[in-house]
Formats: sequence, C-alpha cells, structure tokens
Amino acid sequence: NWVITKKALSEYVEKHGKAINDSEKNFDDIATNGDNESVLSALKATVKMQYLLDLHKEKFVTVHSGILERQSERMDEDKLNHLESAFSKIENKSDEAESRIAQKQENLIARYKVLTGASDEEVQSILDGFMAEFEDTSQQRHDRIQEKEDSIQDNKDKMNQRFKSNRSLGNKSE
Repeated sequence: NWVITKKALSEYVEKHGKAINDSEKNFDDIATNGDNESVLSALKATVKMQYLLDLHKEKFVTVHSGILERQSERMDEDKLNHLESAFSKIENKSDEAESRIAQKQENLIARYKVLTGASDEEVQSILDGFMAEFEDTSQQRHDRIQEKEDSIQDNKDKMNQRFKSNRSLGNKSE
C-alpha cells in the first residue's frame, strides 16, 4: 500500500520540481533584465511557490505520519529504514527547492530595489501584501505540520524501542 504512496509522492515532487526549475530560469532572467512590473510579478510568484511548498510539506508529513501510524506494528527495522530513506530523499528535494526559491526571491528583491530605489521597509510591505493572500491558513498549516512531525517522531521512537526490545529478547535466548 505504501509503495503506491511513495510512487505518488515521487511523481508529485518530480512534477513540482520541474515546474520550479522552469520558473527559476524565468526568475533569473527577470532578476537580471526585468522591469518593475515583471519583477513584482515574479516576486509574487515566489511567494506563491513558497506557499505551494508549504502545502506540499503538509501533505508530505500527513502521508508520512499516516503510514507510520497504520504500519508501525507490521514493519520490521529494515522496512522502517527503507521507508525513512525514501521519505528523507523526498524531504531533501523539497528543502532544496525551498532554498532555491528563497535565493531567487532575494535576487528579485535586489533588482526591484535597484529599479525603484525602494527601501527595505517598502519591499517588506509589498511582500507582506503578497503573503496576506495566504496568511489566513499559514499558521494553522504550520501547527498541523508540527503536530504530524511530532507524531512521526513518536511513532519512530515507539518502533525503535520495540526493535531494541526484540533484539534484547533475541540475545537472551541464545
């Protein structure tokens, strides 16, 4: 059952990774050659991409947590390690994308400031306006992500304790 989920997650990350890579090329061009309007549009796009990455992270931790909750009693240590390796790879790709988008946003901010002479406060105000479109759910989403991440860690701790107990019992019987 989790193989389908792993495949779906991999496809999801691959699809969004391609979209992010394509967008990054556009951001680079705009950060170098763009006018005020195109830079503002690209800045808004980076805010939206950060939002979409947050949504992806929420889905990711929900699936990860759900698999551990449903499968924890049936998994042995090798299966858990395999699962964690797969999820770790996906999480690393997402983190890399998040870092790249943040860097692109910084480049676009620098271009906008050069074009307009805007202060840091003015730029932050613009970004805050873009973020306001998503803020109503942002904190709630972060809270849900944290809750699921805590659940993931709790399940992994329980499973590792069970594995440790099983190893101890196995050593005593020898």
